[in-house]
Amino acid sequence: MTRNPQTLQSTDPRLEALLQDGYVIVGESWGARLRLTDPFDLAAFTAAIEKAATQGFAVQELDAGWAPQVTALEALTYDDYPRTPATEIPHRTGSSARVAPKPTPAASA
Repeated sequence: MTRNPQTLQSTDPRLEALLQDGYVIVGESWGARLRLTDPFDLAAFTAAIEKAATQGFAVQELDAGWAPQVTALEALTYDDYPRTPATEIPHRTGSSARVAPKPTPAASA
């Protein structure tokens, strides 16, 4: 087994040659497969949130004020995350967590 890990996308032209040279795939990141439209269409997610609400769940956006609780939860579950070169999760703190920008809803057809 090689001791020189490589992190590649599945479409990388070097992949086949590395596999032929004895490299093996040791991990995959599902996030690397996520494809979003631009602008992103929130309709499916909005429908899922509405369905969850009818079942008694509360779904809300978290602002920066939630960073300490989110990073505390990440710290508690850190050892549950997979460890490969493609999936390493950094340790975050409340001050290093960022709020993602709000997606722009797709225009209605």
